[in-house]
Amino acid sequence: MQWYYDKGDNRAILMFVSSQYFKFLLAIQLKLRQSDTNTYELNKNIGASSFES
Repeated sequence: MQWYYDKGDNRAILMFVSSQYFKFLLAIQLKLRQSDTNTYELNKNIGASSFES
């Protein structure tokens, strides 16, 4: 399967993806600030959180 991208389309897709990524990072930082934990705690709990609902 081949994909053909116009330069403009490619840039728009990249901007969309990166904006979603930054929103995701912002959400993580807000959660950290609210729960008053550090990034170590977050990283430690990522694996466990999928099992503990």
